[in-house]
This record gives sequence, structure tokens and C-alpha cells, in this order.
Amino acid sequence: MTQGHASVETLARCAAGALPDGMELLVLGHVARCPRCRRILGQLGTICGALMAECSEPCAPPDCARALSRLDAPPETAAPVRPLPPALAEAIAGRVPDVPWRPLRPGLEVHRFDGVAFGALFLLRGAPGTRVPAHRHRGEEALLMLQGTMEDRGVLLRAGDFALNDEGAHAPEVRGDAPCVCLMHRAAPVEFTGVDAG
Repeated sequence: MTQGHASVETLARCAAGALPDGMELLVLGHVARCPRCRRILGQLGTICGALMAECSEPCAPPDCARALSRLDAPPETAAPVRPLPPALAEAIAGRVPDVPWRPLRPGLEVHRFDGVAFGALFLLRGAPGTRVPAHRHRGEEALLMLQGTMEDRGVLLRAGDFALNDEGAHAPEVRGDAPCVCLMHRAAPVEFTGVDAG
């Protein structure tokens, strides 16, 4: 699991255009607010461009050209070509949109975006002190923190932070006095492992 920043591997996948669209949105949302990850992504894009220049034949995927065209734009305007629903665009920009919330579990609410073709993207809101039931992932799960503080495996995640969960088990907990809101992309359903798995 990576926490706080996108890993070099994740940034390399982003530079190569090899991330699922939904996860790419979260990475770009983090990069727009993180000078460290923006610098690394730029360096990786430069390397990708140099490799493209060395190709004697058209490059096969990963799609470096797409990544390089995205890096030419200022971070505030870097965005996928497809138009985003307004609430999703707000979330990518780091703001909590005014959306209807649906109860998920005690202390947890969810908002799913209708008609979004970017995979399993959703907003999750947790009340202070709420622990997400222990679960493991069958694929990658990425999150972009929008508001509040969450502790996951001993690391505090705050607004603007990015985390990528692999197939290991965890049970994050909302910290502080304010609700926690994060934008999430999940590649596959989770499997609850605790006594409250029902």
C-alpha cells in the first residue's frame, strides 16, 4: 500500500497512460496539489518522450503521447478529454461537492456518480471516529482525500493525499472532529473479513 503520495510506479503508469481512467483521475487530482509528485511525473514524462524519440517504429502501448500532451498543460487545467460530471470535476479539484448521500453502514455514507464511464468511482463520507470494517481487496483501490483525516495502517491521510491499496486487508478509521470525505476508485468488489462483515 502507498499512502500520502503516489508511488513512482503509479506515476510511471500514469505517465505511460497505463492506469485505468478512474484511477488516473485521482492521481492527476493529487498531482495538481503535490509539487513532489508533479515533479516526478514530469521527469517520467520526459523519459517517456526520450524513449519515443528512439523508437524506429510507432510505439506500442503504453501510450506515451497521451501522457506527454497532458503534461504540457498547467497542473490546474490538466484533465482527461472526456467531460466530467460537475460533481466529479469538483472532487478532482479537491472540493467536496454538494451531492445526495446514501447510508452505507453506521457512520458511513456513499455517493455514486450516475452515467460515469470511468469505472467504479464514488465518494465516501465517514463520521468522526468511524472505522471502516476490516476488508481485503481483490484488485487495486485508489483514494484521493478531499476533507478530514483518516488513519490507515498507522499513517494519517489528509486533504490532497493519495493512497493506493493492493490486495491486503485493512480497516481505516476517521480521525479528528470533522467528517472525512474521499473520492475512490475500486477495480473490484471488496471482501469483508471482520466480525461485522455482514
